[in-house]
Amino acid sequence: MPSKLPPTIPVQTESPSAAIATAAGDAIVAANAKQPNGSLKSTDFLTTVDILSEGEIEGSATASKNNITDKTSTGYKNSLLKDLFLNNQPVLVSDADVNDPKNSDFNFDHVIFKFQAGTANNEILPAAELQSTEIQGGDIGQLVSFPKGGSATTRSVTITNTNVDLVRVRVKFDQFFKIKKNTGNRTSTKVDVKITVNPNNGSEQTVITNTVKGKSAAAYSRDYGIRLSDVTGYNNTTGESDSFFPITVTLTRTNSEGGSNVFNKMRLGGVTEIIEDANNYPHVAYSSLRISAEEFPNLPSRVFRLRGKKIKIPSNATVHIDTGRLSYSGTWDGNFATDRKWTTDPAWILYDLLVFNSERTDEQQYGCKLPESSIDKFVFRKASEYCGEEVDDGDGGLEPRFSLNTNITTQAEALSVINDICSVMRAMPYYQSGSIKISQDAPQDFSNPNDISFDYVFNNANVVGGAFTYSGSSLKTRFTIINVSYFDLETQRLDYVTVKDNAAIDKYGVFIKTLRTFGTTSRGQAQRVGKWFLNTQQTATESCVFETNIAAGSVLEIGSIIGIADRVKGVSVNGNVVGKRRGGLVKSATVNQVIIDDVTNTNQPSLTDSPTISCLLSTGKVETRTISSYTTDQTGVNVSSAFTSAPVENSPYIFESGDFAVTTWRVSNIKETAKHTYTVTALQHNQGKYAAVEDGEQLEAKSTSILTQVLSPPTSLTVEEKIVIINNKAVPKVFIDWEPVTGASGYTLQYRRDDDNFTQVNTQESSLEIVQSDFEAGSYDIRLFTVNGLGQQSNQPLEETVTVNALSDPPEQPTNLQLEPINNYQVKLTWDSAIAIDVIAGGKCLIRHTTEGLSAAKYTNSIDLLTVNGNTTDAICPALAGTYCIKFEDLAGNLSPSEAKVEFALPETEDEVLIKQQREQAAFSGTKTNLQVAASALELTNPAATATGTYSQSSKTITVTKNSHDLVVGDKPQLTFTTGLADDDTYAIVTVPDANTFTVTAADSQTTSGNVTIASGLLGRYEFASAFDLGAAYQNVRIKRHIQSEGFNINNNFDSVPDVDAVDNFDGEGSSRLAGRLRIQTSNDASTYTDFLNLTNGTFNARAFKFRSHLVSVDTNENIKFSELGFDVSLPARVENKYISSGNTLSAPLQSGTSGSGFDVVFAKRFFTGLSTTIGGVDAFIPTITISAYDLPVGGTYVLSNVSGTGFTVLFKNASGNPVDVKFSFQALGYGKGA
Repeated sequence: MPSKLPPTIPVQTESPSAAIATAAGDAIVAANAKQPNGSLKSTDFLTTVDILSEGEIEGSATASKNNITDKTSTGYKNSLLKDLFLNNQPVLVSDADVNDPKNSDFNFDHVIFKFQAGTANNEILPAAELQSTEIQGGDIGQLVSFPKGGSATTRSVTITNTNVDLVRVRVKFDQFFKIKKNTGNRTSTKVDVKITVNPNNGSEQTVITNTVKGKSAAAYSRDYGIRLSDVTGYNNTTGESDSFFPITVTLTRTNSEGGSNVFNKMRLGGVTEIIEDANNYPHVAYSSLRISAEEFPNLPSRVFRLRGKKIKIPSNATVHIDTGRLSYSGTWDGNFATDRKWTTDPAWILYDLLVFNSERTDEQQYGCKLPESSIDKFVFRKASEYCGEEVDDGDGGLEPRFSLNTNITTQAEALSVINDICSVMRAMPYYQSGSIKISQDAPQDFSNPNDISFDYVFNNANVVGGAFTYSGSSLKTRFTIINVSYFDLETQRLDYVTVKDNAAIDKYGVFIKTLRTFGTTSRGQAQRVGKWFLNTQQTATESCVFETNIAAGSVLEIGSIIGIADRVKGVSVNGNVVGKRRGGLVKSATVNQVIIDDVTNTNQPSLTDSPTISCLLSTGKVETRTISSYTTDQTGVNVSSAFTSAPVENSPYIFESGDFAVTTWRVSNIKETAKHTYTVTALQHNQGKYAAVEDGEQLEAKSTSILTQVLSPPTSLTVEEKIVIINNKAVPKVFIDWEPVTGASGYTLQYRRDDDNFTQVNTQESSLEIVQSDFEAGSYDIRLFTVNGLGQQSNQPLEETVTVNALSDPPEQPTNLQLEPINNYQVKLTWDSAIAIDVIAGGKCLIRHTTEGLSAAKYTNSIDLLTVNGNTTDAICPALAGTYCIKFEDLAGNLSPSEAKVEFALPETEDEVLIKQQREQAAFSGTKTNLQVAASALELTNPAATATGTYSQSSKTITVTKNSHDLVVGDKPQLTFTTGLADDDTYAIVTVPDANTFTVTAADSQTTSGNVTIASGLLGRYEFASAFDLGAAYQNVRIKRHIQSEGFNINNNFDSVPDVDAVDNFDGEGSSRLAGRLRIQTSNDASTYTDFLNLTNGTFNARAFKFRSHLVSVDTNENIKFSELGFDVSLPARVENKYISSGNTLSAPLQSGTSGSGFDVVFAKRFFTGLSTTIGGVDAFIPTITISAYDLPVGGTYVLSNVSGTGFTVLFKNASGNPVDVKFSFQALGYGKGA
C-alpha cells in the first residue's frame, strides 16, 4: 500500500446547500431535508477518506449486476449509495429507482460520496486536506454593513500562499430574524451575499452570490468554498503561478440591513486557507465520504458492498455478470484477455495473488510477486473450469460450484492466505518440477464424475519390501452434524447452514463440528462444504503409506488417483482372503498380450468372473482391458480388445474381477526419502462422493422470527479438546459446538465443575472456544440457552454433563532417527518433526544413552543425556559407544509410548594431528614496533620511552588522543597528565574507537582537558612475517600458542620464566606487572580478516590466520623478552562414511555402476591432505579409505585411485577382471573437515 494515505479529516462546512452547490467532481448527494420551513440551523460536517483496495476494482455491486458501466452516470452514483452502509444501514434503500430516487428513499440526509476505482489515472478526490490555516486579525470578525439609506461596507483578506487550493469564507450572523410590528412575532429575514476574488494578474471577479433566508434566534454561520483553479487567471496547466498571487477575497452585503425590527447584521466570521492532498493514489481504490455531525455525532461504521479487484483471466473465458463465474469456449492457448475483469473464480484470484503484475509501473505492494513462469497456469485453468460449473443451489436455482467473495485487509503469512483460498475450491498447493501447482479434489472427468481411471497402479511387486502400511482415523474425529458458517450479504452478518448425516448419527451418535468457511457468501455453497466434509470423513477413513522406486515416484503428483492391489489387505467380495498378490510386473507385452512375471505367487482371476487387467502404457496413462484367455503356462494374458500401445516392460499391472476390486486412493504426499526411493502417502478415495455432495438437496426456507418470540434451546451439543497455536505457543482449548436455532440472535452458555458456581459466556455464534486452563480434568455441567432479538433467553436450557480429560493422550513415537558423526567427540542426531502440536509448541524431545546394543537398549535402561525443544529435529550430542534413545514429551508431561533408537560404534582413530609448528625465533623477521632483537630474543627497545598526546574528561570517561597509539582494550598504559586536573595513574583501556583514540575510566567525575604523557616504551608489538593459509576453509582448526619468556630488570636479569601468562609474580615486587600475549585474526578467504582476539588455545572455523604479539611492562625499570614465540596448528581426526541406522540397515548404500573408469565418490566435507608449508609437505595426510562391498562376486576385487581431500575413485572387478556393478559403503579416515 502507499506509504502515506489520506487520514480521516474533519471539514467544517456550515451550510449544507452551499457545500452541495460547490462540490466538484462526481459527488453523490443524498439530501432528504427535514428542517422546518424558514428555520436555519448551523451544522458541522465530517469528511473521511477510506482505502478500499489496492489495484483497480469493478466498483458498485448493484451497478455491476444491472450492467450500469458508466461510472459518471446518475444511475451508477446512486447504485453506490445502495452499496454504502452507514452503521449497517444503506444510504439509499434497495428498491429505489437509481435513476430517479425519491427523497423518502434516503435513510440519511446530506451524504456526499465520491469514489475512485483504483486505476493508474485516478482523479484527485477533493476535500482531503493536508493543511488548513485560519487567517488571524485584520477584517476577521468585523461587521459587513449596509445600513438602510447608506452605503455598503466590505471586508477583505489577502492570500499570499501560492500553495493554497481552496479558500473557505465563513459568514456569521449574531442573530437572524425579523419582528413583525403588528404581532411582535419573529419571522424570516434575508441577506444577499457576494464574494469576489481579485487576483494579482487580473481583474476582480464575482465567485459567490447567495441569499441567506430564514430565521434563527441563535448565532448562525454559513461557509462558502472557493476553488482557486476555477478563478480566471489561475494557470490550470502548471498549477499555481506567482503572477496569480497575491489575491484579495472580499465579502460584500448587497441588500440593506432594514429597520430597527430586523436583526441580521453580518460579519466576516473567518477565512481559512486550505492546501488539499493532490495525490491521486494510483492503483488504489478509495472513496471520500462527507456526512453531517447532526446525524452522526461519532464517525459511523462504513461497509461497502463492492465487486472487487479486476484480475487477469484466460482469453477464452467469459465472466457471467450475475455471479462472477467463468465459462470457457474452445481450447485455451495460454494467453490472457487484454483487459482485466472482475470474477469470483477462486483459482484465478489465487493466481493473481501469486504472480507479479508486470503491467504495473509502480511497485506492486500485495501478493507474492512470483514470476509467472514459476506457476503452472494450465492447472489453474482446469481448476477454474470445475469451480465455474453450475450446480443446484439448494433453493430452486443454479450457482457456480465455488465462488470467492472476501476482502483481505491485514498482512498475513503467504502460505496461510494461499491455503485459505485453496480451501474454498477443495484444493491444496504444492511445488513440483519447478512450478507451483494446486491439486483439487475433483472428478477426473467433469462431465462423468463417477468415471475413474488410475494415474498409476501399485501392487506388492513394485513397492519396497512388498509392503503397504495402513492407518485408520479415530471414531472421535468422525462428526455427524456440521455447522457451516457463511456471510449473508442481505443481513451483513455471519449465518450458518446445518448439515446432518442421519445414518452416522444412528451409528456413532451426535458429534457436532463448526466449520468457518473463507470467503463464502452462498448458503448452497456452505451446504456443499458441510456435505463434502461429512462424506469424506465417513468414507475416507484410512490412509496408506508405502515406498516405491523412482519410476513411479517421479511421475506421481499430489492428487493423483492410484489403484492398490495388496495381497495382505485383499479381501474378496465373498469374504475370502486372497492371500496371493493380484498384480506384478510386465515382463513383455504387445497390444494384445501381456507376459506377467511370477505366475506362482499371483492369484489370476477366473475367466468366468469378468476379469480385467490394468497396465501402464508409454504415454504414462493406465489402461484397463478385459481378459479373454490365458496361455497354457498361464504366463500370457490375452485381452479382448487391443491396448492403445503395448504396455511398458517392467511396469506394474493389476488384476480385477467380480469378486475382487482394486482399492482406490488419492495421493496426498510424495517425499524422496533416499536416493531413487520415494515415500508415498495416500488417502482412501470415494469417487461417488462428488455426485452425493451435489445431489440437489433443498435448503430449509429462511425464516424471520418475531422479536418477542421466546425460542427453544439447541437440541444437541458436542465438546472436543484440541491444542492450538497462539503466538507460537501451544494452548489447550475446549471447543463446544451445537446445532444453531433458527431466528436466534445469540446464545448464553454456562458451565461448572463439581457443583461450583456457573461461569457464563455469551456468543452470537453456534460454537465457543475456551482456553483449557479454565477446564481441569473432571465432569462438567453445561447449560445452553437460546437468546432472541430482544435478548430474552429460552425458558429452559439444553443441559449436558460432559467429561474433560485435560488432554492426557500421549504424543507419538519419534520416527526416522538418524546419526551422523561430526568428529571424534560429537555426533549429530536427526529425526522427523513431531506431529503433536503440544510437542512442537512448548514440548520437549528427551535424549538418553545406554551402553547396551540396539536390541537390548530401552528408554527405561538409558541415562539422561540431553533435552531439546520439541520443535527441533536435530541435536549435537557427545559421541558415545552404545545406543541413543529419544522420546517426545508434551505440555502435560506425557511421554511417547515407545522410543526411537540408533546405535553408534566409536571409530578407532587418532585424536588429532599436528600439521604446523611455527617458530619466529631467533631472527624474529616480522614487523617490530618499539621492539628489538637482542641475543636472539625479542624485547622492548626502551621501557623509559614516552609519547605525548591530548585528553578530555567528561564525567568519569577520559578520552586520550594519540596518533597510532597501537593499544587495545585491556592494555594498562601509564598516563601522566601534564596539564588539567585528571589524576595520574595506570589505567585499563575500556574502548578503542579508532587507531588514534582510546578511553579509560577515572575514579572521580569531573570535566577537564589538557596534555598527557604516555609511557609508550612499556608497550611493544610484533607482527608475524606471514599469514598461515590452509588453502581452504576448515572447521575445528585447533591452535595453541607457544611463548618462552623472561622478565628482567634493566640492570639485573630475572630467572627464566617459561610462560608469562601462567605465573603471577616474577622475582621481585615489580615483575608481576610484566605481560606478553599472542593475538590472532581469522579469515575465510585469506583476504578479509576479523578483528584481533587474544589467543591461548582455541578452535576456529577459518582458512587463514594472522598473528600478532604484544609485550607489556608497567615499570620503566623492567623489561620483558621472548626467547621463543610461535604457534602450533592441529586438525582433529575425522571419519566420513555411510553409517548404520536402526535395524542394522544401510541408510544409503552407493551403487558403483560398470564404468571402466570406476565410480567417483565425493566427500561431503573436504579432508586436509597437506601443503608445502605444513609438516610432511603435500599429501602427507591423505585419508585412508575402507570399502565394504555387499554383493561383490566371488573372486572379485576393487581398486582405489585418485584419493584426495575431496574424494576418490573405486573400480570393482569380477574374477575375470571385468567391471561389475556393486552396492558398497565406505569409511574415510583423515584429518580436517572442510567448511
